Amino acid sequence: MNACLTPSPKTYLPKADQWLGPEGARLLVELPGVSRAGLTLEITPGRLALTGRVRRRPPGGAQEEYPIGDFYRVFTLSPLLNTAQAQAQFEDGVLEVRLPPKGDTASCLA
Repeated sequence: MNACLTPSPKTYLPKADQWLGPEGARLLVELPGVSRAGLTLEITPGRLALTGRVRRRPPGGAQEEYPIGDFYRVFTLSPLLNTAQAQAQFEDGVLEVRLPPKGDTASCLA
């Protein structure tokens, strides 16, 4: 295991915005300090779990304005969402996940 990605003593619940509508579900999750290599995303029917590992900075140097720690959060997903067709994008510390509706269930999500 990479020593820079060892678990931190603190784990935080990341902030998230969630939308659900006829086009399915959309999540935006803030993960400051997490790199693409430090992000784990598990999507299964009914559940989305994410872990973000933050690379430790050497002591000293810059003044930190926010605490450093890892992130963990689990979302419960509607059974009307197609988890097999989920799409995720991670850019500038923000994770976006889109889950389309299953078959003809879009009207049920309106």
